[in-house]
Amino acid sequence: VINVVKSSLVRVIQNALAGALVLPQRMVMPMDLGSYDFLDTYQPPVGMIRVTAVSGRGFKTQRRGLAKDVPDAYCKISVGANSTMRPPFRTSTKKNNLNPSWKDEHYDFVLYDMDQKIYVKVFDEDKLVDKDDRLGHADISVRDLFRSDGARELELEREGVETGCFVMLAAELFYLSDQLHSLSSLQYEGKNRLCGLATIIVTKAFDIPIPKEDAATYVKVAYGEGSEYEKVFYTGTVAHYPGVDALNPMYDSVFHVPITAAMVKGYGEEPAARKRDVIRSSVTNKLKQDPTTRVRRRDSIKSSFSLIKNSMHKKKEGHDDNPNRNSIVFTL
Repeated sequence: VINVVKSSLVRVIQNALAGALVLPQRMVMPMDLGSYDFLDTYQPPVGMIRVTAVSGRGFKTQRRGLAKDVPDAYCKISVGANSTMRPPFRTSTKKNNLNPSWKDEHYDFVLYDMDQKIYVKVFDEDKLVDKDDRLGHADISVRDLFRSDGARELELEREGVETGCFVMLAAELFYLSDQLHSLSSLQYEGKNRLCGLATIIVTKAFDIPIPKEDAATYVKVAYGEGSEYEKVFYTGTVAHYPGVDALNPMYDSVFHVPITAAMVKGYGEEPAARKRDVIRSSVTNKLKQDPTTRVRRRDSIKSSFSLIKNSMHKKKEGHDDNPNRNSIVFTL
């Protein structure tokens, strides 16, 4: 029992650390609040990465009693530690195949740093039991993948042991751009493809009208509220504490909403009033429940919606000045 509790506790701690300190998460500690401006420290994403598990090889037939079982393989692919905005991609299942191919299945992820890792997990689907068998896993940093011209064969491991099974991973990189062509280009249409990104920056609120001892506020940001594309985000909570101005709280939070072509078309068909209500912010007091003192949505919330340009993005390894290179819109 103790070992079970210990392993569960370790897993909880690791997940908490990954949620706060593993790319794309970053922690900023201002040294001088008088001159500190969160927008000066904000680092926009590198761009978008389109990932494909091209094929696999080396999978082996398994014995199950007197029968032989050829794997029904599928992959789960993720990038970085943040899976809330863009969940892991699951490929189709290739039935009874020792050399499966998923070359026509692509998935787009927002890329925040070239050192983020791409994780691949391969499973054997089994509909007769609740849990599929894991055939192995592998990972590689985006930087290392593009040092191999955007494609590399990775050997899978299981419980720290090499399996002799391999997956060919390939990717395309799309950089930031202030051009709007990706919103209507056929290159960015289709299942699992992104055509843009909405960037929502919440820096601070002003003059919260409650006693500072009761203040414990956060900002809720709702995108596409009431639609099939709805996404809801929350900043951290700012409470009264020595050295903290709880009535003028600094939230310093960034949220990104991946935009698909279907989302663009869907909003294009909606009334103008609905469009204006696509994103709204609210500051909520978590401690006070009295409706006379509850903090309501205020126009004084300082939210910044930015069009991120290439000029804001420092030249990174692998960038070039070719105007014909792949690009994707980051706009709202």
